[in-house]
Amino acid sequence: MSTPNDATTGELTLDQDHDSGSARQILETADADRRRFTRDLHDGAQQKFVAAMNNLRLAQARFSSEPERAKRHLDAALTQAESGLRALRDLVAGIHPPVLVHLGLPAAVESLADDCPIPVSLDITDGRLPVVIEESVYFFVSEALTNVIKHARAGEVKVLIAAGKTLLTVEVSDDGVGGASMTDDGCGLPGLMHRVQALDGELTLASPPTGGTVLRGVLPMPR
Repeated sequence: MSTPNDATTGELTLDQDHDSGSARQILETADADRRRFTRDLHDGAQQKFVAAMNNLRLAQARFSSEPERAKRHLDAALTQAESGLRALRDLVAGIHPPVLVHLGLPAAVESLADDCPIPVSLDITDGRLPVVIEESVYFFVSEALTNVIKHARAGEVKVLIAAGKTLLTVEVSDDGVGGASMTDDGCGLPGLMHRVQALDGELTLASPPTGGTVLRGVLPMPR
């Protein structure tokens, strides 16, 4: 996935001490997420809608004197507005994907697998789970798959989601180059760590430099 880890074990387990440092990390992760959302909104949908408005103004100014040119501006504005709407929908889906709301976790994870350029095999518990669990597991899998695509150079990915009465296990494994590190800010794993910690869970990363990575989260089920 990312940068080399401890070459002797290739494994890192994070315990759950909810001290002031952990709380601060959770707040910092939330702040980083808000900044990323603002940047994506500004650089994506907002820019497209601004361009559409500019073309609409040009079309309005040329409507009587240059109707053909005005029509070209209207066509461009429509294309830009449609592109902006798609970008906005993608951004909203990244916050709270509709398929997760309406169809549940298995369908939402299947959608992630369908969009992944690497073959993904799924083993997922059927049925609906508490909302907070479904959301956290969905974004866990989404971030993990993104890391695999960016860093692992893998040929195959496996996703396991097993829900019991008291615990849920989510595991994403790949056959890539290994050497991932939980401390690499560029891989998104610190954010996953904080999300799991916030739910009193445990996150384990096994990624020896000889190859292959297993990212596993264990979450307590709400009573």
